Amino acid sequence: EIQPSASGFGRVAATKTWSGVAEVEGRLTKFADTLQVGALIGAGDLLFEIDPRDYEIAAAQAEADVLRAQADINEIVVNGENTRASLVIEEEILEIYRTDKERVENLVQQGSVAATELETASRTLLSQQSVVASLKANVALVDPDLLSAEAVLAQANADLESAQRDLSRTRVHAPFPGRVTERGASELQYVRTGD
Repeated sequence: EIQPSASGFGRVAATKTWSGVAEVEGRLTKFADTLQVGALIGAGDLLFEIDPRDYEIAAAQAEADVLRAQADINEIVVNGENTRASLVIEEEILEIYRTDKERVENLVQQGSVAATELETASRTLLSQQSVVASLKANVALVDPDLLSAEAVLAQANADLESAQRDLSRTRVHAPFPGRVTERGASELQYVRTGD
């Protein structure tokens, strides 16, 4: 049986090259046993892992910040609804005091009650007007507070996404099959971004 063969001179070069570098910093806790110079690796093989604990903590803290921001939004919404409901009631009370003051004014003009009754009704009306004005001011702040809380939530979500991305970067996988030509670090070594 004849086997075809060809011989020649030239240089062999890989069509693709890739350097597995750390995208986050930390201590290398795991190296693939196959990560030796000359070894073949498959696409998706875990090459090395950086200690994920700090990144897991950061992701958990970011998740808590998201939950806190969502709770703040819910609180603002509920407080706004309660304040609006209180405003309706207090405006009704204000109308009662306004009517009462007008009634007392008429009685004072008729001489049926003393002028001090009118002063008391006026003070009561002014006090209720102050309550209503305060509630209106609180209602006016609901929308700006809600916008601010939504901005905090958006920032918390961005921080969570960043923390989760950093956590995922603690595990470095081969993007395609290949051969290991160099190994620049060893287990338990501390690496920085780009090492």
